[in-house]
Amino acid sequence: MITAPEVPSILVGLGAFGVKVVRRVLDERAEALGGAPDEDLLSAILVERAPRPEAVAGRVLDEARALLAHPRLVRARDRRSAEGLTRLHVFVVASLEGEVREALGDTLAQMERRLLRELSPIFESFRTGAERNLVVLPLLAMPHPAAHPEGEALVRAVRGLSRQLAERPARARAVPQLFLIEDVAEFSVLGDAELTQC
Repeated sequence: MITAPEVPSILVGLGAFGVKVVRRVLDERAEALGGAPDEDLLSAILVERAPRPEAVAGRVLDEARALLAHPRLVRARDRRSAEGLTRLHVFVVASLEGEVREALGDTLAQMERRLLRELSPIFESFRTGAERNLVVLPLLAMPHPAAHPEGEALVRAVRGLSRQLAERPARARAVPQLFLIEDVAEFSVLGDAELTQC
């Protein structure tokens, strides 16, 4: 659970599953704060219906600008006595089913492109790999392909996303890797309740 993020962070919930997970995280965080003012560097974007990549990227950029606004960062750094590079983490939570699966690759690419281009003085392109101070991290759930009617489409989607990320030059990449969890784990079958907890 995120109670006090060390780095300005945006939670992006795509589709019903992603929205459910992000709402749960926000609810748990609010409970942990116990009514204290929420001045931390965290925001959320919830997109229940089929994501329109350019619109989602625009919302992420708007939230990034708000989180990285000078007065807000100065207050946060003063509270933590923190110095160093300005960082931003964007966590994209989704399930690889239906319309979300179809739009995910373009959505991630649009986010990367706009953040790296429009905030380039903060996220210098010479910083790559572990030195990159912008991270867009997809946290994806999926049904086990062999047990799903759209199994082949799921496999193609994962391979396509992986290929898309690997082909992007390091200077133009903010997505370091994909995190995938299937509903069939090593020792059990995970239901919706368990997948949203992972």
